[in-house]
Amino acid sequence: MNVSLTPQLAKFVERRVATGRYHTASEVVREGLRLLETQERDQDEAFKSLKAKLAHAAAQAERGELVDPDQVLRKIEQLKKKRRTGK
Repeated sequence: MNVSLTPQLAKFVERRVATGRYHTASEVVREGLRLLETQERDQDEAFKSLKAKLAHAAAQAERGELVDPDQVLRKIEQLKKKRRTGK
């Protein structure tokens, strides 16, 4: 497999090898791909989690288990006031 890099990326790879942490440009590219793989997997898991939460919330809404946002805001304000006054 051949990969073309922009001049900026090629210089970046060369600088990484020059630090001595990597022995070859291939090692730098492999490390970058491993990091990309991890990032993509984490994003996929976060997306699946978000979809599950949305499905749960939609099911609650369908059952009529809704919360009035004005009531929630009033409750928050009451709690904030209570903490400020210590009562």
